[in-house]
Amino acid sequence: LSYSLRMLSLRQSRGGSKLDDNNSSLTLGKNYIVISISIRPDEKQPLITIRRNDDGTPCVFSLALFDVIDSQIPQNWEWYELNSGFKGYYRLQPIEFHGNFWHDYHDGHEKADELFEKVYSLLNDRAIINGYQV
Repeated sequence: LSYSLRMLSLRQSRGGSKLDDNNSSLTLGKNYIVISISIRPDEKQPLITIRRNDDGTPCVFSLALFDVIDSQIPQNWEWYELNSGFKGYYRLQPIEFHGNFWHDYHDGHEKADELFEKVYSLLNDRAIINGYQV
């Protein structure tokens, strides 16, 4: 499998204020590997999935909190229209995460957890090869 990455760095808010309590699991200036990108018609900014600091759980945040430091979209990622009740709700993610992957992952299925760790490890290895510290 050929993995590339899309990488972000958490930035200071435009008003110079600190992150609110909802974002306490993020670190200012830290680099994060994007696991998926979602676009919903009711959101002004795309939503991204990254691992939070404290326990590594994948969490969704607004792209507005980050500076993009590597905008290359991996070759093995695909767009999916989500059946969520929102018309025009799309997600860009690794092909391994299609179908019921996220449902299975959040339900604690061991195979989904193993697949997630494998894909994330490959993304992290690619980040190191490209000279980024995560």
